[in-house]
Amino acid sequence: MTPQQNERRLQADAQRVGLKLVRDRYSFAATGQRRFFIRPVWDARRAVRILPDGGWELVPILAHGRRRGASQLLIEEAEQLLRRWSGPLPCAPARFPWQAANTNTSNQ
Repeated sequence: MTPQQNERRLQADAQRVGLKLVRDRYSFAATGQRRFFIRPVWDARRAVRILPDGGWELVPILAHGRRRGASQLLIEEAEQLLRRWSGPLPCAPARFPWQAANTNTSNQ
């Protein structure tokens, strides 16, 4: 499997649990390896930080920037995290009252 195919597969896996895999555009030039961030789909102002005990936490990325607050992961590390992810799963957004009142789905 090519690296691009592996990355696409991992992005699909992340989307199933409500996460987004974001490639760090500066890491390849600096280290020669592609590194990724993981962030929740439901809140673009947060990213996942890996804790020393193997757990994770969501950290805000507005104040310090994504590169400082979040963990940069190799694709293998991101895959391991997604395998053991137990965070909240995505759900459908809540409807506004005016949307809930309109239940007619026919195209007339």
